[in-house]
Amino acid sequence: MVAVVASQAMPDYANVEAGAHNGYKQTEVGLIPDDWNVEYVENLAHITTGERNTQDRVDDGEYPFFVRSQTVERINSYSFDGEAVLTAGDGVGTGKVFHYINGKFNAHQRVYRISNFSERLNGYYFFLYFSTHFYGRIMQMTAKSSVDSVRREMIARMLIPLPPTIAEQEAIAGALSDIDIFIEALEKLLVKKRYLKEGARQKLLSGKERLPGFSGDWELKSIAEIADCLDNLRIPLNDAQRNEMKGDYPYCGANGVLDYIDRYCVDDSVILIAEDGGYFDEYMTRPIAYRMSGKFWVNNHAHILKSKPDFDQNFLFYSLVHKNILSFLASGTRAKLNKSELIKISIRQPTTKAEQTAIAFILWTQKLLRWKGSSPRPASSSRAWCRSCSPGEFGSHEHRRPTRARHAEPGCRPVPRRTGLSLPRRMARPRGQQQYRGKHTVGLAPQPRLHSGTDQRGHLQAAH
Repeated sequence: MVAVVASQAMPDYANVEAGAHNGYKQTEVGLIPDDWNVEYVENLAHITTGERNTQDRVDDGEYPFFVRSQTVERINSYSFDGEAVLTAGDGVGTGKVFHYINGKFNAHQRVYRISNFSERLNGYYFFLYFSTHFYGRIMQMTAKSSVDSVRREMIARMLIPLPPTIAEQEAIAGALSDIDIFIEALEKLLVKKRYLKEGARQKLLSGKERLPGFSGDWELKSIAEIADCLDNLRIPLNDAQRNEMKGDYPYCGANGVLDYIDRYCVDDSVILIAEDGGYFDEYMTRPIAYRMSGKFWVNNHAHILKSKPDFDQNFLFYSLVHKNILSFLASGTRAKLNKSELIKISIRQPTTKAEQTAIAFILWTQKLLRWKGSSPRPASSSRAWCRSCSPGEFGSHEHRRPTRARHAEPGCRPVPRRTGLSLPRRMARPRGQQQYRGKHTVGLAPQPRLHSGTDQRGHLQAAH
């Protein structure tokens, strides 16, 4: 048993300060209840590795075969029958890939198997804690930015907080599982809504669905016919130059605002589309273009487009922002959209500017509903305005210096990050069976088993 270290230092947050005196204590793993202990993994479970190689897998094998990735392969033999937690011993999945199983399986020779749990430890509770905290532990034990391999002692000498009873461990694991399944359901709903929205957007932008009051054929035009390319305004600056030019004007790159400097090279409302370094292969979910309006600076990693008078610039933006342009990219170590190819990209659009404007307005209102509650601010001559979230005359969001966090779209408001509990990666489970969540009783429901048989396949659900 590892001795608990009493600490005189109190937590900074007031809500827990009193609890440190009444029922809580400080330990090597943080603040825990007085009746909990901390224990080394090696004192609670057996740690070993598998014996198989990747080439031993069988496509339609009878048993799960855990290798060094999130994918669970198949094999026709098993080396263990029981409850176990598995993690990659080396490779790209080091500290990131975890599996839980209770049944017959086999494992790769560089996959660690933690099994034969003590009567004092619930295996699934261990899986939840281990999969959430092990990566942080191994990163503390290396001076490099990544870990090449896991040594046995990294697992064996890891401390875990241990509630005194199995029932309490089961209750904790059950609560976390319920939160996990709730978040999973929300994420599926968001994905569904995203695809529905994308489908509606594509119908409007392709002419398959027309707005009331408009008719006539659509036409296919190249960007050279629709817009002017103002790349002559671009001026790249290196880090040292920007450090000597700190100010309030946005400095724009391929995917958004990179910095703020004390001067500008553009004073206009334009579309910026990445020349290199863009999200070209992620165009369905990430933007390849964004809008800026006002005074700002552009480097040489973004093309500058300004629509011609007879065409609506906001319609052009919505046609480009999630467009597949992979066929126009120059091959090489870094995908690049040359100007000569940019102006060849074709856009299908209505023949009248009025219909283009109406469609852009509809698409803008959809985005505005997502961010209802945010208040547009009046324009300022010394500010640039980001219009990735709203088209030109329909509304804007001021791009202020504090918004340097990661953005939903380049130049827009930051994406809120999930806070609170770090939920674990999901366990492997058989097809056609309910994943163990522990929500049917006060404690945990019985652990699922991967039964033998060709119709029972284990698979891993990816982490959030």
